[in-house]
Amino acid sequence: MSTASITVPLLATALGLIVLLGQAGAADSASSAVLGSPAFTPSADHPLGWRGDGTGCYPAATPPLEWYRKPKGVFDTLRSQAARPGSPAASGQPLNMGSIREWLVAGPFEAKDHATALDDVTEGDEAALQPAAGEKLAGKPWTAATISVADQTENWSRLVLDFTVLYGRQSQQEWQNHPGTLEPAVAYACTYLYAGEAGKVLVKISGTKVRAWINGASLAIPGQWEMPPTVELARGWNRLVVKAAASRSNWNVSALVSPAPGCGYETKNIAWMAPMPGPSWSSPIVVGQKIFINADEGTLLCLAKADGRVLWARDTTFFSATPPADRARFADIATKVEQLDQLVESLPAELNAALSIDGGKADGNATLQARIKQKADLEKAIREQMGKADKAYATWNNDRGWSISTPVSDGTRVYVAYYGGIKGVGASAIACFDLDGKRLWSHFTGQTDVYEHGQHSTPVLSGSTLVHMSGKMLSGYDKITGAVRWSRKTSPFGNVQGVTPVALKAGNVDVVLLVQTGLYRSSDGAELWASDIKDDIITPVTSGGIVYGVNYGFSAIEVKDSSYYALRLPPLTGDTLKPQFLIRSPWHDIEPHFSDGGTNGTSYYRCIIGSPLYHQGLVYVVSEGGQLIVLDAQTGKSTYTKPLEALNPRLTWVTVVGVCTGPTLAGHYIHIRDDQSQTLVIAPGPQYKELAKNVLWEVQGNGGQQESQSTPFYEGKRIYYRTQGFLYCIGEQ
Repeated sequence: MSTASITVPLLATALGLIVLLGQAGAADSASSAVLGSPAFTPSADHPLGWRGDGTGCYPAATPPLEWYRKPKGVFDTLRSQAARPGSPAASGQPLNMGSIREWLVAGPFEAKDHATALDDVTEGDEAALQPAAGEKLAGKPWTAATISVADQTENWSRLVLDFTVLYGRQSQQEWQNHPGTLEPAVAYACTYLYAGEAGKVLVKISGTKVRAWINGASLAIPGQWEMPPTVELARGWNRLVVKAAASRSNWNVSALVSPAPGCGYETKNIAWMAPMPGPSWSSPIVVGQKIFINADEGTLLCLAKADGRVLWARDTTFFSATPPADRARFADIATKVEQLDQLVESLPAELNAALSIDGGKADGNATLQARIKQKADLEKAIREQMGKADKAYATWNNDRGWSISTPVSDGTRVYVAYYGGIKGVGASAIACFDLDGKRLWSHFTGQTDVYEHGQHSTPVLSGSTLVHMSGKMLSGYDKITGAVRWSRKTSPFGNVQGVTPVALKAGNVDVVLLVQTGLYRSSDGAELWASDIKDDIITPVTSGGIVYGVNYGFSAIEVKDSSYYALRLPPLTGDTLKPQFLIRSPWHDIEPHFSDGGTNGTSYYRCIIGSPLYHQGLVYVVSEGGQLIVLDAQTGKSTYTKPLEALNPRLTWVTVVGVCTGPTLAGHYIHIRDDQSQTLVIAPGPQYKELAKNVLWEVQGNGGQQESQSTPFYEGKRIYYRTQGFLYCIGEQ
């Protein structure tokens, strides 16, 4: 490990430097306002895009501490506990996104065979079990067990009670590329669920092999994609008993209680909810009085900041991004494109009719959903028909849809990138609009050999060049004309395209850092430095001319060379530039409990997805499984670590990745989000201090919560946050 002295800018004495974040030394010539202030507007010297200006810092924002959208009725009254209730009064803990975490467990009971284990073991009247801690079941004591984000040994669709951990059998558990060897066994689990009123909820029991009873009645076990059974809870205490058998691979159980569809919502500090014409992982940006946000497949929306009305919508397809001279080859598609353009032109009025404070006008709005589906069907037909006619337009679905990237603006134009693909097949469409929706230029990239998990990179403005990475192709476009100034193949390792280029200054020269490949001059794409930082996921941040980053992605785990680093760029002389590494600290020195993904590894420690946050000499990092790691920026030493038990990350391999957005600075506080639209508000500093927890529920047709992996935009007293269904405006009401 090597260390060197770092000059760390103090926010309290250098607020002006915050304006430089993400552009590392560029001055905001258009405004002296700090990002997060309503007076701030993007400019050529200080554009806006991914994570605001790339840093996730909005120091002038003053958002509310609390907000929510939560279901009405019995669900909001639920509490659970492992201890057998001693009185009819409410006790226990509120459910975390419906997840039951407190249990009494008894076992293990050895069985004859995996296939018959649930029948091999029968201990007492299972449906009537009503245990208390310390009592015994067939000689086995009932003991308390808590589901924790720190005890997840594999990647599940939700947090689980893992019997392989409880009974010390992790070495027999299946993990990637290694089969399991668990013997047949059974365990019992019981919890007590308090309802403040009688009412219906959905109860989904999942696990390796399970049976369940609620209040003595057998409970159906749904398949992975099936609707959970509806359960009528009694007012007061209810009893849930689960019996779980091991497979050769794993041994676990989980219980998720969900609101019944159509429950309705109550809200706090939500100014408006604007329905979106399709899902997206894109984040919003604010340009003056307008908000720009993407939706699948290639739709750019412009909304009025004041009230959430959609002012205009534009769609970008491969057809519209193809030069007019080449469109003649697709004459049979032109009719569909015209239909799509007309539909998108009419969408604002329909979306605005469903605008409301609580989302009630959009929930269950069959007419609006039919129009959105019609749009999606046309977009898909155009894309697939072009792909069949010419392989240059062929794509395989991204893991996260077609509009993952965030719009980018210099204050006069808005730039967007759509599509991509997966596993080597895919292309991108780049477009530029003025603030009134006029398309100024567009470009079709052709096949760019997109990685296994799809296109995730957002374009960045660097000087007069728009730089975008599509697959293994890094390209620079003249931001005014759209002319391709340069394109070059990168030589990345790994198989995930998640890193966004970072615009920096090397003296007075505009450069971009693509952390897993190198440093490039923005004007001509010349490679100035070839990187040996192995990371395929995490984008670093900058402050005061210093780049702070973590490489702890999938490939970093595989090669066991993950680290925390800080580097600074010297002025460019000639055609080479070697960054000065101020520190490069091996990750195992920082957090020794992070593993290499082996049999003792955990989802909690497995990987980092979101970018770090730098603030006042500390770097904040959150793993996908819910661990907060706070580092001293100067030494790389861990200041503290904290399992974020208040969050509820879902951890399915690939399709759901838990906590994948980086922390953000919202004025005086730090916000950390999981993939279920829960936000923790904590105080910055060397000790953990939790101030609030907020949630935005959107109950889906199967009773589950929607998934969101977007990053909010903060301005003044407001937060603009996109979920799959809505763009929220959060502010004190």
